Amino acid sequence: MVSPSEGIDLPSHTLLTLSQVHTFLTLVEECGVSRTSARLGLGASTVSAHIKAIEDDLGQRLFDRLPGGMVATRA
Repeated sequence: MVSPSEGIDLPSHTLLTLSQVHTFLTLVEECGVSRTSARLGLGASTVSAHIKAIEDDLGQRLFDRLPGGMVATRA
């Protein structure tokens, strides 16, 4: 009998969740973690964790921090 993971090449990246994508799109609109967390009813740490997960998965930094908030990078 073969174990479930034997002989299967699993991707090294994670799959993005709809919640992470929603957080990303809201952050693009709101340009700030605190405004995004307030709008979505999430903690700021959750917003940051969602963005970090997407950035790690894509291997790209997606936002630059500026004095007035955040702005999406060209990536």
